Amino acid sequence: MQSVVQPLRVLSLGAGVQSSTVAMMMKHGEIEKADAMIFADTGAEPAAVYRWLVWLVAEIGSIVPFYKVQYLSGLTKHLEGSCRGESSARTPPMFTINPDGSRGMLNRTCTDRFKIRPIEKKIRSLLVKGQRCVSIRGISCDEMQRARPSSSKWMDVEYPLINLGMTRQDCKSWMLRHGYPLPPRSACVYCPYRCNVEWQKMRDLAPDDWAEACRMDELMRHNLKGIRGVCYVHSQRVPLREAKIEDDTMNHLPGAEGWGDECEGMCGV
Repeated sequence: MQSVVQPLRVLSLGAGVQSSTVAMMMKHGEIEKADAMIFADTGAEPAAVYRWLVWLVAEIGSIVPFYKVQYLSGLTKHLEGSCRGESSARTPPMFTINPDGSRGMLNRTCTDRFKIRPIEKKIRSLLVKGQRCVSIRGISCDEMQRARPSSSKWMDVEYPLINLGMTRQDCKSWMLRHGYPLPPRSACVYCPYRCNVEWQKMRDLAPDDWAEACRMDELMRHNLKGIRGVCYVHSQRVPLREAKIEDDTMNHLPGAEGWGDECEGMCGV
């Protein structure tokens, strides 16, 4: 009788609040352990995320094997190359002013190439013949609109935080209750899906990240190959350095419905 191959359990690690909490709950035995955790590095995460990742892997890497993957040299290098005319851009969801003067927003095409595909490629390399995958994703109850079934025949999806009825705030409380530091938010430094409070925090607390966000904002303004509109990372459609970010209310981000608070390895998908 042929033995049944158990599914490979893989945590898609965004290294933000929710997925980090899932990883630590695995360490404590509160969530079934994964066989691997995979972080897709766009090369554009805040410095705090890379520092956090070192801490997290030290905490759980001996329990759940950790893999870091990257498509080519990462998103920033790709966008820089596109601005030199080397290739059509896989774009962040930039705010635009179109040639006819209308306002728009670019489709988010960076996620598939720089997050989803590298993770799935690594998963396939870990599977044995006839084995399925269970993709574990750190989406919480307050982001249930992001919880979708898998579109791949060889993969199932599991949402342990939703199963446990946990919100993002519950994840923070769990980390603090167990004596752990709070994870940072995970998202590329020049991702337009930010409110003014987040831009202020970056400017005031992470000046290197702010400088990089401003640099990329300026670089992509007119130069992305295949894009006719004028591009901005801020919804006000002015250079980031000139945006009025002192208003502490949330920006309305048209086209960003369903966006959660962090990438979590699948960048809001």
